[in-house]
Amino acid sequence: MRLIFLLSALLATSLAAQEPPARPPLELRLLAFNSSLGIDAVHAHDPANPDAPSVATPIKTYLNHEFSTLNPGGNTLRFTTRPEPESATRPEELLGDVTLPAGTRSAILLFLPVPPGGKSRFKILPIDDSSKAFPAGSFKVFNLSPQAVRIQLETQNFDFKPGATTLIQDPPVGDNHHSSMRAFAFHGKQWQRIATSLWPPPGEARVLQILFQHPQSGQVQLRGFDDVPPRAAAAEP
Repeated sequence: MRLIFLLSALLATSLAAQEPPARPPLELRLLAFNSSLGIDAVHAHDPANPDAPSVATPIKTYLNHEFSTLNPGGNTLRFTTRPEPESATRPEELLGDVTLPAGTRSAILLFLPVPPGGKSRFKILPIDDSSKAFPAGSFKVFNLSPQAVRIQLETQNFDFKPGATTLIQDPPVGDNHHSSMRAFAFHGKQWQRIATSLWPPPGEARVLQILFQHPQSGQVQLRGFDDVPPRAAAAEP
């Protein structure tokens, strides 16, 4: 009897070791690229568990401390305008799909406009907002445009190839403790100015800066989003 008990315990331990580790909860904040794209009635569906209930995940036009918690079975999510599972199969209710990098536990999902006639209403960019990837006091800059872009802070240049991402920490500041900012896009064999402003230092918070070519106008736009300080990492499961 003792031998049977030991064998049973060893078998249970072996089976448990073969099971993949449970995915930690996923914390998401949905952000619209401009104010016209914000939608309150948005629902996240898990394609890995099509019968699982959806989770309300509004697309906001700003960033704050509020987030939605999901427990997906995989790394892909689908967003629709309806909560029913069947909504994930209706093209007229589809907002877009996103695949998160493996191991993502906290992210901003940036909803970008797509040209008319696309398969979905949005292109969705996942942005790791953990304190390691997006630390306090930093600017995180994404060049999502097909053009080279230069951001000049005071007298220091930061150049971005198409698709490049850069984290700017300890930016140069002037006598007013702000950074004089000028942005240029390389178009027609020359640099053309697209934006001018002052960037205040983020302090304990952080700032997301997005360079994006608008699908209708074709112009490169720069939009900034103030974010809150990074949250403390949740305990490992």
